[in-house]
Amino acid sequence: MRDKLQIDRINAFTIMEVTIVLAIMSLIIGIIATATNRFSEQLKSSSEISQELNQWNAMSSNLWRELYFSDSISTQNNELIIYQKEGEINYRILNQTIIRTLKSNSIDMGVSASAIYSEPNKGASTIIIDFLWKGEVMSLKFYNKPLLANQINSYFENFK
Repeated sequence: MRDKLQIDRINAFTIMEVTIVLAIMSLIIGIIATATNRFSEQLKSSSEISQELNQWNAMSSNLWRELYFSDSISTQNNELIIYQKEGEINYRILNQTIIRTLKSNSIDMGVSASAIYSEPNKGASTIIIDFLWKGEVMSLKFYNKPLLANQINSYFENFK
């Protein structure tokens, strides 16, 4: 039989050791939570920038293609009018965003702009569109020189 004074002991952690382990684990969990939150913020910011760049690329490539294949181009009152075989394409600024209109179908291009104008340049013109990007003004410039056939036709129309 066992002696009643002898107590069976089990090796265990002390309260101090348990407290230290819990403190270290809570610190590690806090660091992981902060890192995950920061990563998710960066991912959101990256996706927003990617979406803005996609809108910009779609709008600018479409605009360049239309300007390049145009018959003639004119600007007036923050409005760009592109004449093509399909009809008149109109880009205008409404509430600081570019609106594209073709045959009474208007599309908001999702890009902010502040001005559309042209500057004369030695028998040609430069079409300039000032865009607002992150608080800065960016200018898209298109050098527009009429085709020789159009220049000759214009000359003889003025000659009559």
